[in-house]
Amino acid sequence: MTDAQTARRRQNRRGEGEQLRGEIMRAALGVLDDSGSVEAVTLRGVARAAGITAPAIYSHFPSLKSLLVALRDAAYDQVLAETNAAATAAATPAAALISRCTTYVELGMKYPARRQLMYAPIGDSSNKSGAIAFAALVAALDECVRQGLSRSVDTRADAAMLIAALHGIAATRTTSMFPLPPLPEAIHQITTRITSLSE
Repeated sequence: MTDAQTARRRQNRRGEGEQLRGEIMRAALGVLDDSGSVEAVTLRGVARAAGITAPAIYSHFPSLKSLLVALRDAAYDQVLAETNAAATAAATPAAALISRCTTYVELGMKYPARRQLMYAPIGDSSNKSGAIAFAALVAALDECVRQGLSRSVDTRADAAMLIAALHGIAATRTTSMFPLPPLPEAIHQITTRITSLSE
């Protein structure tokens, strides 16, 4: 067996293909987080980070777009899981909504490149994972309306404006240019004002 043949990755046994895909995803998220930039993510760079050859990555992600879409979906899935968990622990629908918003901002500040990727124009307009995460926020606001805790008359529009405002908080917390109150208070004020929330 030649050195080239030895270096070539063995064909995956049953179930190992998904394992390799997971390794590639973890490596790609590492590249994204460490670089702080969506533009820094390349197929060859991710292959190097995963310790595999470029051809090995192409069988799972034939294009950079397909990899970025998968990373974007993973970012939205994380947001959905962690905001759902935060909301579940809250005592009231209003507290659940604020906890959900707080967790969203905290994740955006912890992973700024993932936040950038979530809204990047990567050519896939369907964005099902993003739609699911947004629907969870709308449902949370709907519940506040049903409980008489919000006077919102268009929960989808208010939820969209809320996301935009929370995204802005996450993006501007690193500068002293804007006289925002402390983070919990800023999130609370923005959430209650946009959604006409009472507690």
